[in-house]
Formats: sequence, structure tokens, C-alpha cells
Amino acid sequence: MKKLMALFLSVFIATTVMAATKPAPVAPVLSGTMVNGVRVITVAAKKYEFIPNPIVVNVGEKVLLKITATDVDHGIGIKEFKIEQKLPKGSEQAIGFTPDKTGTFTINCTEWCGLGHMAMKGKFIVLPVIKK
Repeated sequence: MKKLMALFLSVFIATTVMAATKPAPVAPVLSGTMVNGVRVITVAAKKYEFIPNPIVVNVGEKVLLKITATDVDHGIGIKEFKIEQKLPKGSEQAIGFTPDKTGTFTINCTEWCGLGHMAMKGKFIVLPVIKK
């Protein structure tokens, strides 16, 4: 019984210590590269994901998404920025816009692409501009 109690106490202490020592959050890295003042991000749409995920940009910067569906037809939608574009398989589509609000927004596939269609989502994160 003493061994069982000691084991229970060890597990409890280890769990408590691990929960209390969470690593510091890591700042998101901006996606893509800047080309002539535009953040250009190459995106692949495939069953059932968008790559990269998340896509991270700064508020107020011009963004150009260069998206290719690699396996079947897909679509991309980001409701808050009024984006909805069909993505025919193998054809790069370019979508340019300037995010005007900060937050984390859902990217949806807007064209039926198979049984996992409803789960095909991504994150579009718009960060505030940090003044130095």
C-alpha cells in the first residue's frame, strides 16, 4: 500500500510540475516574402488542407496569395475579407487584397472536394503593426 501511495504521489507531483512550467508562447512568423512592398504567399490546396497553415500577415500590408489546387478542384474563402475563389486543379490563381482588421480568421474550402471537404479549413492570422 505504501508503494502504491508513493507512486500516486510521484505521478501527482510530476503532473503538477509539468503543468506549471508551460513554455512561453512563440510569436508567429510572417508567411511568404516581401516583393516590391507586397507580401507574396504561395499556397497549396489539397485534400483536405491548405499549406502553409496558418498564413500570417500584418494588418494594412498588401497581400498576394498565389494558390494552386494540387489534386482536385478546390475553392478558397475568407468571409471577413470577402474572398471566394474557385481553384481549378493545377491552375495557379492570384488573389490580392489588403487586410484591414486584426485577428484570426477561418479559411474554408468553398468547392466540394470529397468526403473531408467540411473539415478542410485553415487559419489566416492578421497581426497588429508593432511600433518600435
